Amino acid sequence: MTSKTLLAAAVAVALSASSVLAEDKVAMGAIDTVDMDTNTITLVDGQSFSVPDDVDVTKVKPGDEVIITWDTIEQGVDEGKQMINNITLSQR
Repeated sequence: MTSKTLLAAAVAVALSASSVLAEDKVAMGAIDTVDMDTNTITLVDGQSFSVPDDVDVTKVKPGDEVIITWDTIEQGVDEGKQMINNITLSQR
């Protein structure tokens, strides 16, 4: 492969990855509850999100302002659930 071909392939991969990331939905607000028994976080506005095993929520607590990226599960047992991809403390 030539360096131009490798560069073109790298750019294509980067663009497709950014397209996937752009599809995440974003929610911001204060946490109302963190329920580790049901793996659910609920914001004070009533939005509720499922927490997968690979997302660490041990550093957030009720009252914290957070930014959540999430997707809706489209098939399988969890179909329709709003699943967290990432959660970070807001800098507000």
